[in-house]
Amino acid sequence: MPKNLVVISDVHVARIWNKIAKVLPKEIGFLNPNGQLQKMMRILTEDDALIINGDLVDYHYADYGPSAKKNLDYADDILSRFDGLTYINVGNHDFRSFAYNFSFYGLHHVNISRATRLRFRKRFGFHRFRWFDELRSINLFLKKDDKVSSQFLQKDYAVTLDRRRLLFLSTGPDAFSRPEIFFNPKYWPIIRHVLSTPSYGLQDKQLAYLRKELQDSRERQIVLFLHCPPFFSRDPHASMVLQKGKIFRRLAYSSFSSGMFARNVEPFLEILMASKKNILVISSHLHVPGQFIIDKETRRLDAVPLHEINQQRHDATKIKFVTTLPLGVIDRFNRKTGYLKIADNRIGHVVLREFS
Repeated sequence: MPKNLVVISDVHVARIWNKIAKVLPKEIGFLNPNGQLQKMMRILTEDDALIINGDLVDYHYADYGPSAKKNLDYADDILSRFDGLTYINVGNHDFRSFAYNFSFYGLHHVNISRATRLRFRKRFGFHRFRWFDELRSINLFLKKDDKVSSQFLQKDYAVTLDRRRLLFLSTGPDAFSRPEIFFNPKYWPIIRHVLSTPSYGLQDKQLAYLRKELQDSRERQIVLFLHCPPFFSRDPHASMVLQKGKIFRRLAYSSFSSGMFARNVEPFLEILMASKKNILVISSHLHVPGQFIIDKETRRLDAVPLHEINQQRHDATKIKFVTTLPLGVIDRFNRKTGYLKIADNRIGHVVLREFS
């Protein structure tokens, strides 16, 4: 039985990264997401269960057409090198069908500057403007057309592992890809965070599934995995009281709105606060680590340091939230890649690479 949960996220595997790695001089310091996943396969031991908390791939097809090879097949080949237990959650990038244009989105997330990208753009490819076809980069891939994608697109499920109940809920594709979110003024305060690409959120049937799991589970300790968090703040001193009936609006107009998912944030948090279980929520998506605690009795939400999460770990009156380091990309707010390790006595971020 594995002793540790090793959580990776935001891997962003794509075949194009190997091509870019061959083109660039080593002194550039290119961050190859594929190489990061391969490195993780060498780090894992028989004491570990691997959790992939969304964005395993950057997009589904390796090129612009549906006849292209699939990034998911390539990621599956790498993952097959680990013989232990592996559980996969789905992220917003996992729903994207086709490659994006590097001219628009850049490559800063893999440590390639604009000057370097322009210097090598003809050898990289993915720079030509394609008019309305550019919108295809946010098309949703929802087909279960083979064994790999059928297993991968299993959205919500639960398993029991070493006296812990692990719940996996999909927060769906990009919020701006869904008209009922994009054109609803209620969600505009969070959609304005375009660079953090908020996700669609949770459906009503997912809330019912979560409520039933919390009621029926025999395990007192619940670890809930979401790719996109219900809230996030980069302010280490952020705090607020979650007033009943006004939770979404208050979060959306506060520092906690960075990257939060759109649909059903308030009922989701109410379900957690009503439960007597000891709940730990693991999210990703923001490419920045963070920790938060909600006191169920006072309904107070606070940003906290990681050591406080560990101190309160067995207190069922506190809901603990941890957002992971990314494995395959970096961010202007975070220049580190790594993973989260959940052991019996400690939760900790493990840094694999750091960029200046």
